Amino acid sequence: TAKLGPTAILGVLRDVCKSVGELLRDLVDFTIALLVIVYVAERLPAKMASADTTEDTVGGLGQIDWASTELKREDKVAIFFETMSDLLDTIREESNINAFCNLVLVFSLLRLIK
Repeated sequence: TAKLGPTAILGVLRDVCKSVGELLRDLVDFTIALLVIVYVAERLPAKMASADTTEDTVGGLGQIDWASTELKREDKVAIFFETMSDLLDTIREESNINAFCNLVLVFSLLRLIK
């Protein structure tokens, strides 16, 4: 059996590191592409339905009959705050999705720069 010298061992290590680096790069590229697909698949239906969702949420505020004597004031206020809570949940969800999108874009940009 032949013994490998230090130069040969370093050459083998360099080839292994290069292969691992290429594999990692391909994995990052695949992950970025997958994240973009997930984002588009998640957001497209939501954007198409956003007008109806907004109308339902905000329209509920306009439909509260503040002058009505049939509902107690506490019930009207409860309806108002439930609707506002729904609106804030929608805003929070949109913010989280925008953060995800920004993360995907940063990864894409870093991959292009590298």
